[in-house]
Amino acid sequence: MENIDKNITTIEVIGDVLHIKYDDTSMEILELSEENYKKMFELWFKEVPMFISDKHKEVIKSLNFVKINKDKLNNISFLNNYFKDVEKTKVFFNYMKIRKNKILNDKKGWNYEDKK
Repeated sequence: MENIDKNITTIEVIGDVLHIKYDDTSMEILELSEENYKKMFELWFKEVPMFISDKHKEVIKSLNFVKINKDKLNNISFLNNYFKDVEKTKVFFNYMKIRKNKILNDKKGWNYEDKK
């Protein structure tokens, strides 16, 4: 989560903890928890909210619902199960690397004023 600019080489799930290794040999330990889900939402979606062209809408929605305490337990359970799937986690984190620029570019296509 903190090393979003680095390439992930491996992710290992031990209980409710992700052990993420990066190509520069650094490592990050990320607990699957309400607190970290709130941090993910703040880090990745506060500045650039979910947009129509976003991928992973269900994950984004669940992160938001955890943040605002809406059906929190079900959304935490969904996110825990989602992030325990190593391939899904890798795809999601890799998307987060490019998301901000992608969404900002996509928004230009939807905004008539920007086309003038």
